[in-house]
Amino acid sequence: MVGFGLRVYTLDGQSLWGDEAFTTFVIGQPWLRVLAPGLDTHPPFYYALLKAWAVLVAPPSGEMHSVFALRFLSVAASLPMIPLAYLAATWLFGRGAGTLAAWLMATAPVQVYYAQELRMYALAAMLSVASIALLIALLQGRASRGWVVGYALVTLAGLYTHYGVFFVLPAQFLAALTLALARRRRGARDWSPLTPWLWTMALVALAYAPWVIGQASSLAGHARAADRSLGLTALADITWRGLVSYTAGLTLPGLAPLAVVVGAALAGVGVVTLARQRAAWEAVLLGAAIVSPLLLGWLANALMPFFHERFVLMGAAPLVVAAGIGVAGLLQRQRTLAGLGLGVLLALNVVSLRHWYSDPQFVKSDYGPVIQGLMAQVGAHDVVLLNNSEQQALFDFYVPRRAPGSVVTLSNDDVLTGATAERALAQATLGRDRAWLVSFGDPAVYDPERDAEAWLAGHGFRSAFQSHRGFEVARYELTAALPTTPSQPADVAFADGIRLGGVDVRPDPAQPGGALLVSLFWRPETTPAARYTVFSHLIDADGKLVAQFDGEPAGGTAPTTTWQPGATVVDRRAIPLPVDLPPGRYTLRVGMYSQPGLQRLAVAAAPGPVVDNAAQVAEVTVSP
Repeated sequence: MVGFGLRVYTLDGQSLWGDEAFTTFVIGQPWLRVLAPGLDTHPPFYYALLKAWAVLVAPPSGEMHSVFALRFLSVAASLPMIPLAYLAATWLFGRGAGTLAAWLMATAPVQVYYAQELRMYALAAMLSVASIALLIALLQGRASRGWVVGYALVTLAGLYTHYGVFFVLPAQFLAALTLALARRRRGARDWSPLTPWLWTMALVALAYAPWVIGQASSLAGHARAADRSLGLTALADITWRGLVSYTAGLTLPGLAPLAVVVGAALAGVGVVTLARQRAAWEAVLLGAAIVSPLLLGWLANALMPFFHERFVLMGAAPLVVAAGIGVAGLLQRQRTLAGLGLGVLLALNVVSLRHWYSDPQFVKSDYGPVIQGLMAQVGAHDVVLLNNSEQQALFDFYVPRRAPGSVVTLSNDDVLTGATAERALAQATLGRDRAWLVSFGDPAVYDPERDAEAWLAGHGFRSAFQSHRGFEVARYELTAALPTTPSQPADVAFADGIRLGGVDVRPDPAQPGGALLVSLFWRPETTPAARYTVFSHLIDADGKLVAQFDGEPAGGTAPTTTWQPGATVVDRRAIPLPVDLPPGRYTLRVGMYSQPGLQRLAVAAAPGPVVDNAAQVAEVTVSP
């Protein structure tokens, strides 16, 4: 019940993030597409279960937009790990060890973390520990040979869930080999249980072969030349990160070394205790099940160098079982030390979980509330542009109903070149006053030349920009009348060879609640050495800032480090005006600053007043 409560607490507190969005996309496909190779890198068993689960819990309307309901399948998959840890530790070292292992599993931060994620990792971790527990029962003679079928099916289901389940198979092989060697030394004439295990794995491999054959080309496409060698540095990094996730989870950065020391020490005591007091194969099984995912993760990283802790998650449960045995073993001779170790580990689990539940730095995504808030601002003459089709499923999840034509999804072909972007965006924004661009995922994949942003910056004024976790939102005021030359001279000289040649400000007069459309005409004398952010501030008669817009030039598509001497860079931006802005005369100040220190670039010369390296470039009238 404690483990269940920890796994459902704030289950829907965070928005779906990138990989979870892809999960919703997969289960929205036809059944044959879900089960066939090529749709995703991962095997299909989890997706099939989730698709069936989504049908089961969908409301009568058929629309599934409950994060809680979808993620609950991961909770249901993770929960059996608690009794499985109890059984494994009990069979290896007694009921006391089983109870301790169950408590550690119930509160394990990494297991709670993945139990609250709409991905296959909780299911894969559960099936891997179930496979280990069944093997223990078989090797100890607690289960009849008929249980071999169950063991084979559970292992096969794990492999059809995630490739990481392969990482515990070497530990199982070594355990069966160690027991077979021990039996041979006692006079046995056969290689049991090694031979039956090998035959079982051969049948599992035969059942898995269709997936391997079908998915081979997809996996080959994801593999690329390694960025990291098979060196000790990579091994140390993966080992450390894996052990941190096993013991501290992913939300305990400051105290992670303490968690690793205590957790690994207790697990080590557990393995040694088994070796001394029980059978050697039992110690080999647990020890290798902890280590082999780290070693194989290191080897796999040489082929696909984008390691993440979730890839070696299968070693976390064996460490918990070993730690429970370690505490039980210490209780036999060092009760104080055992109590201290257990207390520290449980306390660290509580702290890590508290961070996960409440610390904003561990929020994976705020896509849902941001997009829903955005749609509340979208007017009848606005259009929302999604920068890639993979975002579509996530957007549809949070905005299932919307006005026809209010949302347009750009494909990779739409932004393949500037010409295709011109055609696609001209059509998407036809008759629209404003455009909202939602850039989700890696721009280098979906729009490497940033053609969508460049087109919008060339056909409108960027009036808002906000960066979020994994995505960005920018708003553009679209207009057919774009100034191509300055209406007012400026001639402001900044440091680093930057000169502002002129400005254009419209409308005149401006209206409260509207937008002040500002065009800045930069004429660099040299290529600037740094990327600068341009700020444009509207100041009242008392010197108070009343409105502003900060951002890199040309909507971020013309960083100052790309400027060429003598060329003119047109930087259009819109300053949203408050609805309660009093009528009167205001001044527009412009300047630059560097990130992340916000150090303003010095103004070397200007025809008008300069205040704190902000040059006054125009007068603005706001009418009633």
